[in-house]
Amino acid sequence: MTTRKTELTFPELLPLFEEYSRIACSGLTPGADAFLTAYLHHKKGPLLYIAATDKEAQRICDELEDMLPDSPLYFPTAYTIPYTMRPIFGPTQERRLSTLQNLLRQPKKCVITSASALFEPVPPPKTLFHETISLHCGDELDLEDIERWLTEIGFRREVTVNEPGHFSRRGGLMDIYPMGEEHPLRLEFWGDTLDSIREFDIFTQKSVRARSNLEILPMGEETIHDEQRIDALEKLEQYTEKAGLPASLYERIEHEWTNRPHKNGMHWFRHWFSLGEGCLLDYLHKDTCIINDDYLSISDRYSRIKTNYTNHMGRVPDLFRPCISSPEHLLVSPDKIEKKVAPHPHLFLKVYSCAETRHHYDFVPLAGLAGQLELLKQDMQRKQEEGYDIVLCTETTGHKQRLTELIGSEWEEAIQVRYLQKGFSSQNKKIVYYTDLELFNRTVQKKRRGLSKHTAPLLRYDSLSPGDVVVHIDHGIALFRGITTIEAAGHSTDCMLLEFQKKARIHVPIRDFHKVQKYIGSKESAPPSLSVLGGSGWKRKKERTRKNIQEMAGKLIRIYAEREYAEGLALPPDSSWQQEFEESFLYTPTPDQEKTMIQIKKDLQSSRPMDRLVCGDVGFGKTEVAMRAAFKAVIAGYQVAVLAPTTVLATQHGKTFRERMAEFPVRIATLSRLTSQGTTGKTLADISNGSINIIVGTHKILSSSVRYKNLGLVIIDEEQRFGVRQKERFTALKSSINMLSMSATPIPRTVHMSMAGIRDLSLITTPPQNRLPVETTVAESNDELLASAIQDELERGGQVFVVHNKIQELHELQRRVQSLVPEASIGIGHGQMDGETLEEIMTRFTHGEIDILVSTTIIENGIDIPNANTVIVEDANTMGLSQLYQIRGRVGRSDTQGYAYFFVHDFAAIKEESVQRLKALEQYTDLGSGFQLAMRDLELRGAGNLLGTDQSGTIAAVGFELYCELLKEEIERLRDRGNTEVLPAETEIHLGLHGQFPASYIREGSLRIQLYQRCTSCKTLGELRAFEREISDRFGALPEEVMHLILTMEIKLRAMRFFISKITLEEETLTLCVSSKDAQAVQKTISLFSQSSSAQFSIRAVDTAMELVTKIPSGTPLENGETVRAILKKCLYEASSS
Repeated sequence: MTTRKTELTFPELLPLFEEYSRIACSGLTPGADAFLTAYLHHKKGPLLYIAATDKEAQRICDELEDMLPDSPLYFPTAYTIPYTMRPIFGPTQERRLSTLQNLLRQPKKCVITSASALFEPVPPPKTLFHETISLHCGDELDLEDIERWLTEIGFRREVTVNEPGHFSRRGGLMDIYPMGEEHPLRLEFWGDTLDSIREFDIFTQKSVRARSNLEILPMGEETIHDEQRIDALEKLEQYTEKAGLPASLYERIEHEWTNRPHKNGMHWFRHWFSLGEGCLLDYLHKDTCIINDDYLSISDRYSRIKTNYTNHMGRVPDLFRPCISSPEHLLVSPDKIEKKVAPHPHLFLKVYSCAETRHHYDFVPLAGLAGQLELLKQDMQRKQEEGYDIVLCTETTGHKQRLTELIGSEWEEAIQVRYLQKGFSSQNKKIVYYTDLELFNRTVQKKRRGLSKHTAPLLRYDSLSPGDVVVHIDHGIALFRGITTIEAAGHSTDCMLLEFQKKARIHVPIRDFHKVQKYIGSKESAPPSLSVLGGSGWKRKKERTRKNIQEMAGKLIRIYAEREYAEGLALPPDSSWQQEFEESFLYTPTPDQEKTMIQIKKDLQSSRPMDRLVCGDVGFGKTEVAMRAAFKAVIAGYQVAVLAPTTVLATQHGKTFRERMAEFPVRIATLSRLTSQGTTGKTLADISNGSINIIVGTHKILSSSVRYKNLGLVIIDEEQRFGVRQKERFTALKSSINMLSMSATPIPRTVHMSMAGIRDLSLITTPPQNRLPVETTVAESNDELLASAIQDELERGGQVFVVHNKIQELHELQRRVQSLVPEASIGIGHGQMDGETLEEIMTRFTHGEIDILVSTTIIENGIDIPNANTVIVEDANTMGLSQLYQIRGRVGRSDTQGYAYFFVHDFAAIKEESVQRLKALEQYTDLGSGFQLAMRDLELRGAGNLLGTDQSGTIAAVGFELYCELLKEEIERLRDRGNTEVLPAETEIHLGLHGQFPASYIREGSLRIQLYQRCTSCKTLGELRAFEREISDRFGALPEEVMHLILTMEIKLRAMRFFISKITLEEETLTLCVSSKDAQAVQKTISLFSQSSSAQFSIRAVDTAMELVTKIPSGTPLENGETVRAILKKCLYEASSS
């Protein structure tokens, strides 16, 4: 057999380059051009490839990834839509600056760009070099200087760093998130010496690895210093006065440039600033060879770009138009481009008129072989007999293993793991390249290497702000008035200030911060009444609630017991096919995906039926997790049912499952109202005889007419759309069935049950690399904004969803949109259309034949159309938070910025709750915020009954947090009914320790509250030690006040082990008060301490307690605390040794 041993080469071109400087090549196909580029880079060194479009440039770059030893550098177009008045899209800016920085360090690279990107100005190389900050461990630096430098190059100081462009400072620590870094970095100084550089995790804020150096790029290509801004404003003010323009224009621009210098698209006012103008060509090595694949000459390309810019100038708001820069100021002149490219040798692939010689190739694309393995083998055999080299390209090792099984091991050497979009052949070179993308009709975009993670950590949904309603476990419902500092015994300490009825106030000491919780009640109930401080009402209310939840706890215990003791299916460990299937995944699974899959496999392989909820933001990879679980069940011989809430989503899931499992003998069918009657009958028969492995459908698969032969796994997507009875239909068939539910915004009931430990919960909060938060706008509906949003998306080659939830108004909305963008193709989709028509509309939209889909909320669940990246929702105030969140999740699912517009007709006419719901969507735009929105939904709608379908809330009396806590206590009491052990009470400590987080150490009040609550909630010494390490890592060396706090908590945890309720030190007399209802426990403690070698204790009885008294040397509060800790530690050691 003849298989390809080396890469496709083009040695015939090298002599031409010796003789000519401008060569033309014809007869190349997509794919062959990438091999030619790789060959010339290998033979001639630095290379610039100019594609006609960004899409072509990205395709070449993707294919070169597997052909070059070092990844090619991609330089994308900054502004596909000019005059948006926005700054450059984050990942685009990051990619461009990273490429320029790489060229400064290593100019002999392979660079891929588009023709339009050549004309966009960039900072001259010297400017970028001087604005890049280089730091090394051991450098002597002034923190004030670093802060000033960072501010000048576009960084913004924040309390917590959670996205590129942020930095924070805490004493001798500085956190920075530069562009191009996967993780933010923490700099720790010892005096003025940079002692360490550490990467840290954005979610936990903990350090993950050490670094020796760091390069910090500016956050934008155009760094504008204060003197430049002031000078520009002076010129602008003079111009507006001379031109008679309204003063409001200058005032508006002055405000934006002063307060938001790096966020408001100052690029579009470029000519007002004294900026150096460079271009990409300035960064090239002098020996760079240029491959030009543009079909236009440089002057013609410039004319086309300039015309596009001029057309878009008309869409700039009238207020700003007189002051914006003209296209000539925003583009590099064609004369300059011509001058820069002239010294470099050229290879032209499309324009031949300016070449000195021409070479022709005979590459041709392959005929379609989609799904026809026998035809493929016949074609390969024929080509082999004709003397061709045979190469079959596949994307992963998993695909290679499976492909070898399908076409035979004799072709194994011909299969290469590389990305190639389209196959081709050449008779002259006797070579043919096939691709499994074409063979299996997959339209897969290569996963690109990510740079920064554009995401924020999962924030606490219960963060407190002054004015919030809170619940104090002991005193009741109050208003949180903030953190106050009080003086006591000559020391200042932080306290929570709570206000009860009749303006009665208390200061909650740090040790009791964990007793205060944010109040979440019921939508229907009036705002809760504040409790009477010191009254008995709160105690009675808690007791009534405790009695009310006893029945609920009993039900939950029965469910838990049924799950715990039911006989499960216990699937076998992973097979080799499972490994191949998982390795064929084109992307790298996120850590949360991998963790979730481990949990699911453990569930499936156990003898207990699985009941797991996977909560992950839209587009975070829940479907891949579900497909792996389904595949595992099928390989083990079981059927899988996938339940989807809508026909559109069921259809898409069916397509996704079939594409993903195309190379394996898994039979998948779809059942919904779109399925014809004849097909339905055949499908039902095949389900009952077991020939269908996976059935994907809507509620139709819940019908009694669907009879499964061997159902082993049920996957419920968007489970918040189904009621309890619908989901119980499957468990009624067989109690041992495994249940896997998926949701981005789980209903409060599922949140409750996961928190209570009745259901298993997996969170996928890590976004795929290159995913960006969807930019969300809430506004009153108007034609100008509607037209602008649609035109912007269409002009960057995308598609648009326009959503309205009233079917009768869709046609009027379609006419309105058509009048605003008459050139666009518009389709209508809703749930009352007949199945064939709806399926045709969705198919045409998916294939890009329809530009705008006007639809109801049928698109809200799971629709994945990467080219549709703008969604517009009319009358958004009439929809629920979960619905709106899901709709927003339809866009921004690739590495393209998504935009969501939520329109209302009149803010003044809608309910306050609707306004809050829309504000929540604006607040929670970060990736992974679905769980936060579910908790926000609890606040807006109230917490409901865990087992019923009522969402109105039944826990307004005490609030959600305390309700869950009482429920948890009751469940534990019922589980441990035979265990009569009495738990120790919390220990009061009076040692003169004054622990707190000083404001000079942690500035933000809400963050201090969170840390206080976490510290005082530690249940074990291990938790406390981990917390101490985290604080030291995040905020630097512990000041004495924090050491006091940690020591107090350690003494408390150790003392509670001995039922010590109070520790007091007066002068040199230490008293330990031991009290418990468990007399045997008290006696054991007394006996242990009286015999301990740690100190000489005397014993005395006081009321119902016993006191241990001893003398200790007098010292500072910290020294006294250390002495007490040593005594307790010694006693604990002696107790464990006896």
